[in-house]
Amino acid sequence: MAYVTHNYALGNHVYDFSVLVEGEGKKEKIPYQLSFEPNRHENITTVTLVKLFHSDKEYICHDLRKTVIVCFEDYFTKFPDDPVFFETELAYEKNAIKFLKFLRWARLYKDQYLCRVDIVDKLEQNKNVLYAYVTITKI
Repeated sequence: MAYVTHNYALGNHVYDFSVLVEGEGKKEKIPYQLSFEPNRHENITTVTLVKLFHSDKEYICHDLRKTVIVCFEDYFTKFPDDPVFFETELAYEKNAIKFLKFLRWARLYKDQYLCRVDIVDKLEQNKNVLYAYVTITKI
């Protein structure tokens, strides 16, 4: 599993880690950042996962999900009453597949977390785009 550091910067809780990925016969470490940004006006925290090194290559990463779960559990241990929110655009097949994987993962934690999903059809630049809005709350 990846080594995770937690920092508090500009009001955000930021988790930095690198995961070992395999692809095209070689292994490489890819750095990620998972940030929790509180929005006190809406009483919600927005979570964002960013790959800090962008590569055109497709990699298989076995530790990413485990590491993200560790970060979520750490955050919810510190802030059990804060709902966490994220959104994703479902127009692209890659995003839709990742979202379906998230839903499959969420079922494993249904006794610990409540996940509310709203699918919204928005009009953007004269075309309809589907978005998934997800709110996660610790039970």
